[in-house]
This record gives sequence, C-alpha cells and structure tokens, in this order.
Amino acid sequence: MADVKILKRGGVYITPLKHKHFDQIENNLSPESVEELKIMGYEVRDALEEMQETAQAFVIKKDDGEFLGVTGLSHFNSPPQLFAMFSSAIRDNFVSLARGSRMLMGIIDAQEETTTMVILAKHDIMIQWAGWLGYEMVGLIESKDNQYVQFVRCNCPSCRDGTGVSRPVMH
Repeated sequence: MADVKILKRGGVYITPLKHKHFDQIENNLSPESVEELKIMGYEVRDALEEMQETAQAFVIKKDDGEFLGVTGLSHFNSPPQLFAMFSSAIRDNFVSLARGSRMLMGIIDAQEETTTMVILAKHDIMIQWAGWLGYEMVGLIESKDNQYVQFVRCNCPSCRDGTGVSRPVMH
C-alpha cells in the first residue's frame, strides 16, 4: 500500500506514521536518535508504538522511498513538544531533510501558536536544526548524566506583529 502524501515538495514528502514504516525506521535510525531513546528508557520499536498511539507523528521520506526522519508533536505538555528522530544518512540528505522540516512547520504553524523542543546538548546538528526552524533557546536542563537544551517557538499573531510577548515565560 502506497504512502498517503500529506505534503510534497522537491522530491520529499510527509506521510502519517504507520506500523508499515517501523522496520524501515528501526533499520535506518541514526545512532544519535537511538542513544536518546535509550537515555529515555525506550527501545526503538517501543518508542515508535507510543508515538503512533499518543502523538501526531509523521514520517519524512524521499520520493524513492528512502527514510529521512520521523517527527511530530506530543501533546502531553502545554504547549506541545516537537520531537524528531533522523535517519543514519542525515548528513547526506540534509537538503532534503530541510525541505521536509519546513513542510512540517507549515502543518504545525496551522495548528499551534507555541511549541517547545528539548534536545540533548551534545547533538550540535540538532541544535542548529532547531534554530533554523525558528526555535529560540530558553534554557538548559541538567539531569544526572546529561544536559539538555530547551527551546520554544512562538507563532501567535501578536508575536509576529511585534505587539505581544515573543515567547512564553518558562519557570
């Protein structure tokens, strides 16, 4: 069964995460993404199951079927949190991934005024990606063994016209 292409641009498309994608994602996920899942106490397949059941989750793919990433919004927190995991070939496909990411932000901006993201501090490419998408670093979270960078992105009308607060207050 062919993927439903929600958005398509420049040889890249976004499709809802389905069980049929799990093997491809599991076999091609970047070591950095696998590491983050392990830190959070997940095996890849378990994380994918939870994403599909509890989040608004999408797969980013190239027209030839190559997996680029899996991403979406978790609504456990308010504002919702953007999550993303990328293929092991992220550096080889960065332009395609960037196109898919911009398409994703179009979907998110149509639904949410504010979103957050938390990224393991040692993953520089992910931190740069968050900044490129318009997320602003608002803090650091220290855990026993790791440091995380906390981001927020505001898309509310008052934020865009300069009359409102540019980001929510983080406590």
